[in-house]
Amino acid sequence: MKKLGLLVLTGFFLMSAFTFQAQAQSKKINSRYTGPITKTNFLNSNYTNRWFTPRYKRYNPDAAAMKVIKKNIDDYKIVMFMANWCPDSHREVPRLYKILEETNYDLANLKVYAVDYRMHTAKDYEKGYNIHAVPTIIFYQDGKEVNRFVEHAQKSLAKDIAKIVSGQAYKPHS
Repeated sequence: MKKLGLLVLTGFFLMSAFTFQAQAQSKKINSRYTGPITKTNFLNSNYTNRWFTPRYKRYNPDAAAMKVIKKNIDDYKIVMFMANWCPDSHREVPRLYKILEETNYDLANLKVYAVDYRMHTAKDYEKGYNIHAVPTIIFYQDGKEVNRFVEHAQKSLAKDIAKIVSGQAYKPHS
């Protein structure tokens, strides 16, 4: 009987260790996750990969807008708030990554945070950013907010970003 108990205890210990290791290696990204998130998280989560990858592959940004973005985007740091449950985020987040990657933007200058239904994160990453709708993509130059994209495009995401980074007048959806 002691051997059976020891065997069960050992099995439980090993299962717990493997489960802990798997959780430590990968954040569980689901519709309720809040906090920092990366493209790797989008690709490696069964939940987000269902909407991220197909939309990323399908999107072909406007060529003229991409020329303007490529010329100007490196002057900016970007902070984006999105939600895994939000259809607008499902549409625009893959598009933003496609635009940034095709213009060779340094993704180290992009910070992305997932929020809940109340536009909050568990660790208050949203504090001071005035987030009312998602996605919100905020463009900073020399540490100051220049402009932001909110929820949906006026023309298209690429055209709206081209206006922002080239200094043209742009009023985000509010």
